[in-house]
Amino acid sequence: MTNNIFVPEVQFKNLVWLTVREAAIYIRRVDEDGNPSLKSIYNAIYRRKIKAKKFLGKWMIKKSDLDRSIETSYS
Repeated sequence: MTNNIFVPEVQFKNLVWLTVREAAIYIRRVDEDGNPSLKSIYNAIYRRKIKAKKFLGKWMIKKSDLDRSIETSYS
């Protein structure tokens, strides 16, 4: 099975909100099998490291908030 999760930034450029799967792909979090690591994103949401909102039963993450979380985590 070929996993193509490392997609170019262009694919996410016009998106404002990302699903948990899209967020994992966007920040390149993978599990041992090479699949997007949804567990790590859910864990970050639970620990309030990533801001997220629930919409129609799905967690949605604002791309700008995700970018800001990444930038501030390294400073």
